[in-house]
Amino acid sequence: MNNNQYSIIKLITGEEIYCLSKTSSDNKNYLIIHCPIIFETHYVPQGMIFGAKRWLNTMQSDSFIIHKNHIVVIDEMGSIAKKLYYETLNELEEKERDYDKEIEEINQIEEF
Repeated sequence: MNNNQYSIIKLITGEEIYCLSKTSSDNKNYLIIHCPIIFETHYVPQGMIFGAKRWLNTMQSDSFIIHKNHIVVIDEMGSIAKKLYYETLNELEEKERDYDKEIEEINQIEEF
């Protein structure tokens, strides 16, 4: 594995994480992942719905450390997966910016 790469990681929990990953410089037993996203498939009467969310929704940090013993499979994303990852990451960040803006406006109203 290259030092930095766009990866799809399958954890022992069954989760598939799309992220930017690199091996820890301090300890080769750990992997550092940045901006992890999980894609979900939901089945509804009309067919399938495909959605995405951050791996850990309520965390402030965008980077996490995973012990390599918790990884079943890791592979580099293909070009289509990279494009989907970037588009999804941009959408999620845009929604978060909108939410932060709403919170800021509410705080300004309360101060007034």
